Amino acid sequence: MKKTIYALLILFVFSCSDSDDPSETIDSGRFEIEITQTGDFGQYLSSITATMTGTQINNCDDENVPNLIVYDISEFANCTISGVGSATQLTGTLIVGEPEPGLINVGDMTLSVVIRLDGETVQSESFSQTATSDNVSYNFDIDPADFVN
Repeated sequence: MKKTIYALLILFVFSCSDSDDPSETIDSGRFEIEITQTGDFGQYLSSITATMTGTQINNCDDENVPNLIVYDISEFANCTISGVGSATQLTGTLIVGEPEPGLINVGDMTLSVVIRLDGETVQSESFSQTATSDNVSYNFDIDPADFVN
């Protein structure tokens, strides 16, 4: 009887120990949002709203700000927004807007966004905008637990 209890106890201890199983999920990670704009992007009203739960954000001006930003990206050809540390969630909206009111002869523009978690691309999109296009809204909600380690 003692041997059976001892064997069950050993089995229980090993079943509760950490595993090197690569299919385990992760609870947090370092997020990065890379935005690239080409064409006549400076004439369009474009912005991003993002929150990284659990960490501050390093914005396009290389400033650390609280974990929620509302940011005008119209003037940046290249912009990287990243978590200072690990975050448990990234949510936000990227808006590619219409040209600023009153402008004439506005050319086309393209905006590409790549979202990374711990250096790995988890989402990427590209949007083209013309002077007569409607606003484009791109929503993202990323939880590191949705990805395997």
